[in-house]
Amino acid sequence: MSREFVRLIVLAGALLFALTLANAESDPSESGTMDALLARSFVDKLTQAVEAKALRARNQDQYDHEKAELYRVLGDGSVPVDRKTVYEASRRLLNTLDTDGHTILWSREQLASFQATTSPAQAAASNVARLMPTAKGAVLVVRPPQTTFTDGPSMVEFARTLLTRINDEIGRSAPCALVVDLSDQKGGNAWPPLAVLGALTTAKNEARWVDRDGKQTPIMGPNSYQSFVRGLGPLPSNPLSKFAGTSIGVVMRSDTASAGEMLAIVLRGEPRSRLFGTPSYGATTGNVVLSLPDGATVLLTMYRYALGTDKPIRGKLLPDSTSAVAENPEAAVLAAAEWASQQNTSCLK
Repeated sequence: MSREFVRLIVLAGALLFALTLANAESDPSESGTMDALLARSFVDKLTQAVEAKALRARNQDQYDHEKAELYRVLGDGSVPVDRKTVYEASRRLLNTLDTDGHTILWSREQLASFQATTSPAQAAASNVARLMPTAKGAVLVVRPPQTTFTDGPSMVEFARTLLTRINDEIGRSAPCALVVDLSDQKGGNAWPPLAVLGALTTAKNEARWVDRDGKQTPIMGPNSYQSFVRGLGPLPSNPLSKFAGTSIGVVMRSDTASAGEMLAIVLRGEPRSRLFGTPSYGATTGNVVLSLPDGATVLLTMYRYALGTDKPIRGKLLPDSTSAVAENPEAAVLAAAEWASQQNTSCLK
């Protein structure tokens, strides 16, 4: 399996960021011209990737129209082409795909700006791991921060720091159950938190990627998650492994998006887990990073998700447990903690 596939990232916070950029009257990073040959190479690589790999268009006639318009922008190939015009025509093409608007085209500068919005140091925050008392014992609540960086050293630093915080918190008591709070997961790179949360999964995990032809690939399988973790190199022992196979409460919010939804799907792929809170954002598709000739990047949507043999997921994830407190994040965490403590025999109080 290619390294490109292993580094699949899913973004929805990125989606909102991209829409802001796309709607701006002027973005300096999209200004200027592209050499005619470069522009042609850009468009060829984009359309070839879309037609070979991406989720298909909602309407083929509409796609064909936008493709013709995109090539028309190139003119006769004898003069430079306005970069912004190429980008805008490319986005109109991408918007025809059946991806809930999740396929994104960024300039080099736009991608770098988004990646810089978070840092590995956020894994040291005081709220990323805490103990919540319940009627039956202390429950560990892990709240992984949003991650947008994709370079290997930053991902390793994040995983190590988060594991240290979790170890420190577990050392204060002996939690008998676990809740994963995805309140900060508003889109970005799902892999750094999954490097830590992956210890919770078992061979029975049912989370799948589904490509446009219906082929399923286990997210936690040897050619995806396991390959990614091997690529990071040795990490500290993971204390969350003690909760693998137990009843885990997972809390979502309405802005738990894309990367956060991927994490929720992976955790819900465990037979004994349960989703709490509110319906998620609804960017439940997976993107692969594709570099384009002028330094731009397209986040190309190639996958939907599924749980086991169920149909591919579309739109929002729905909680298994709803209540009047669902809109109150802290109340939802408490409800998840109470449930988890009631399900796990190690909670003796």
